[in-house]
Amino acid sequence: MNLKFGIQTHSIREDFAQDPQKALIKVKEIGYDGVEIALNMSSAPPASLLKDALVNAGLECFGLLVEWSYVQPDTIEKTIDYAKEIGTNFIVIGSVPTTVVTTHGEAMAAVEYMCDILEKMNSCGILTGYHNHDTDFTHTIDGKPFFEYVFDNTPEEFIMLLDTGNTKAGGYEPHEILKKYPNRSPYLHIKGYSKEKGYLAYIGSDDIDWESIIELAVNNNGSRVFNIEFGSRANYIPFERAEAAFKVINPILKKYQEKSTI
Repeated sequence: MNLKFGIQTHSIREDFAQDPQKALIKVKEIGYDGVEIALNMSSAPPASLLKDALVNAGLECFGLLVEWSYVQPDTIEKTIDYAKEIGTNFIVIGSVPTTVVTTHGEAMAAVEYMCDILEKMNSCGILTGYHNHDTDFTHTIDGKPFFEYVFDNTPEEFIMLLDTGNTKAGGYEPHEILKKYPNRSPYLHIKGYSKEKGYLAYIGSDDIDWESIIELAVNNNGSRVFNIEFGSRANYIPFERAEAAFKVINPILKKYQEKSTI
């Protein structure tokens, strides 16, 4: 069992935007294996620049997260080419805007298009899936959360990139979602959340039992890549928070790595 540990670049977005190479070197120094790159494709730096920065830092690219607008028929080819050039085989859809799916028909049309995306990307050797925001649980159509529309109506190979913090914020338990949709999460987003502090809760000081989440994700959902994500800003330094998260989660992942070699 080879478990990999990364961080999404949105968590360190100011540093990453200013100097990608320097930011990625700091990520490596903390001990992470790689990064998931989150970009607005309209203002993304050249893919060759990011590829070189990743190689120079000694990091893997665990995926490219893009907005719904960048997997549309007029943009998807460019997104696929960009992902290939930076060296990742995973493109994840970063949530569908609620304004796009207001009726049952619109929700099903969006899900059907996700199936088309899956077919197209698989033909190019690319994995794909969906990353949830809290609104994917709070936004309901005919009484059903949009999240369930997606994963009740897509094939198993359409990856469920579950964001733990967003799930909690949406009023659902990550454990229950992982149990409901087994074998769909080779990737998992580790995000802290607490009732008291919301997204500002540090991992390890939040409302999530990380030991049991990781055990369930590994054994029930096939999770092998774990990426830290946090986005809300308060009186903290992003790299300090990244290091604090690493110190909590890395020992848990190491324990499962050791178990698999016994």
